[in-house]
Amino acid sequence: MSTGLNATPAWITEINQVGAAYGGCVASAGDLNADGYSDVIVGADQYDGAFLQEGAVYVYLGSASGVSTALHAQRTGNQDFAYFGRSVSSAGDTNGDGYSDVLIGAPFFDAGQQNEGAVFLYRGTASGLAAGVSWSAQGNERDALWTVSGLPVILTPMVEEVLLGAPDTDDGHVDAGQVRLHKGSAQA
Repeated sequence: MSTGLNATPAWITEINQVGAAYGGCVASAGDLNADGYSDVIVGADQYDGAFLQEGAVYVYLGSASGVSTALHAQRTGNQDFAYFGRSVSSAGDTNGDGYSDVLIGAPFFDAGQQNEGAVFLYRGTASGLAAGVSWSAQGNERDALWTVSGLPVILTPMVEEVLLGAPDTDDGHVDAGQVRLHKGSAQA
């Protein structure tokens, strides 16, 4: 007879930095390396690295024995107070290459406007998470504060779409908010 979830965790991880907010956002990363096992992405949006509260995300790969305790990849916001990793999500396979991709939100990222926020897409590869950003979107407005969510296939067979939210976007009304759907596209 099934009893549900075990009381004892099968996996625990931490980073041991005071005030980093590690685990403030966690999600399945999908299957980044297409090995048949789901991977995990963890946000620490107040992480201090080269920049003050730049934020960071951590990726752990799944395997037949469960989620690895060894860190696979870390990516950082590279800007003071970007809060990179405030939201994280699997993006599914946005380009149809067979590897899941991930979205990372940085709600206070500056790119021409103060705190306009940004969303970054990192692709999955045979070896796991790609080193660099493959796509990004900015708020293009002060204090837009972007968040992220991946979606299952909606419009395009074999390619995923992503939802981006900007709760403080002004479009004729102060902080009215906005949600955008971006369609994926298959590789040529």
